[in-house]
Amino acid sequence: MKISRVRSPVPTPAPVSKAQRLDAEYVAVAGPRVLRVPAQLVRMNLVRRTILGVLGLWHGLAATQNVFDVLASTGIATGLRPLASKNFDMIANVAEPLHPSRTAIAVLLTGAATIEAAASVSFVRAAFTGEGAEVGFALSLALFGSFFLIDDGLDDYDLGAKHRAIFTLVVAGYAATKAATS
Repeated sequence: MKISRVRSPVPTPAPVSKAQRLDAEYVAVAGPRVLRVPAQLVRMNLVRRTILGVLGLWHGLAATQNVFDVLASTGIATGLRPLASKNFDMIANVAEPLHPSRTAIAVLLTGAATIEAAASVSFVRAAFTGEGAEVGFALSLALFGSFFLIDDGLDDYDLGAKHRAIFTLVVAGYAATKAATS
């Protein structure tokens, strides 16, 4: 994709500073199409875009694996078992003292998958547009923060602090994306 500077239709004085030059409008030429790209996106740090893209893809994968787990564990699509997350059985084990139905467990895991999918969409959108990353971070931090609190609160539920590590990585990703834009 070729990126080139386009002059504004309204004559403007010559840019005085680097910041003013960077605020000029750019276009991206992709084959026969011409896309207008805000200067903010052109300036967006490649590291920030990469972090957001990876977080988006990872959350999307987690959501997909959890949906596969729900479908396989409820008998709807048992062939998906090799691709499933195995979280259904983990939730069943943790919630065993409460005697939840398989339907209740499926609803819980589907809810987590929905939050992961929403975070995924937010992160991927932010990687391309530069906007909306905060929604993804808020969803991810709330989800994995609650998971690591459960990890710490229930003695029979030990994942070796897996959710705390994920939470910490999301916080680090947030800090890195904020640093990349300042």
